[in-house]
Amino acid sequence: NIEVLLFVDAGDYIFLDDPARMLSHRADFTEGQVAGGPQGGAIPVQLLDLPRMRKAKWTELVADFVRAGIEGEYGPGLCALGEGWVTGLLSVNETIWHTFDGAWTVEPREFGLVQGPSGGVRDVWGDDDNKAVWRLRMYPGTQDWTRIRVHCPLFVESFLWIALGQEQPLDEPAYDWASVGAARMHEASLRNASLAIIAALPEDEDASGLRCGQRFRGVHFAHNLKALPWARTFLNFWAGRPVWGQDGQDWTRRAM
Repeated sequence: NIEVLLFVDAGDYIFLDDPARMLSHRADFTEGQVAGGPQGGAIPVQLLDLPRMRKAKWTELVADFVRAGIEGEYGPGLCALGEGWVTGLLSVNETIWHTFDGAWTVEPREFGLVQGPSGGVRDVWGDDDNKAVWRLRMYPGTQDWTRIRVHCPLFVESFLWIALGQEQPLDEPAYDWASVGAARMHEASLRNASLAIIAALPEDEDASGLRCGQRFRGVHFAHNLKALPWARTFLNFWAGRPVWGQDGQDWTRRAM
């Protein structure tokens, strides 16, 4: 008798809002849409209308897509993430897929690649004297283990990561470029602007649809985010016991 089903990525996704509120997005499905997911997060979170999927012969639809993809432009790599890449590719088809609020699945990566490549997931602190910085630092938008907001850096933070990411010492044009970029980010942060504006993209090209200061409705510790000390503490809080230990690379050895 189940008609609508929520699917979430097991182990590294946490709801920060009532899951029943996600179910309300089913009312926004157009005729022919059988499934949906958050903007930019259709792989880890999906809203499935089971009767419509059966009527649309979903299994056959997916099988045909996978077969054509493997034989065509994607090759065997289409299956590299289990069903993940397939779901992501199917989600761009608006005739069958409904896209809703991207705040339901946010990856807490620091904007501007703070702490090195990939948004704050690289330990660059070296010896034990500096390890406390790595162990104690959290995503700046974290208010507590139940509330996280999209963090957009103000001028000083923005200026430093732009400036330090260039060849040293900086020449005058590099200083000017860092100043202009930092000023744009500062203004966007104060106005709770779209992340697309910060990245100098049209808003319809923003993969997440998120805004500075927006509250996460769900958080996804995808891939290497699980290596962060604060993320492991966060996940252990919600698990109710120390599921995630001291080995920050254990996630690479866990079965799917």
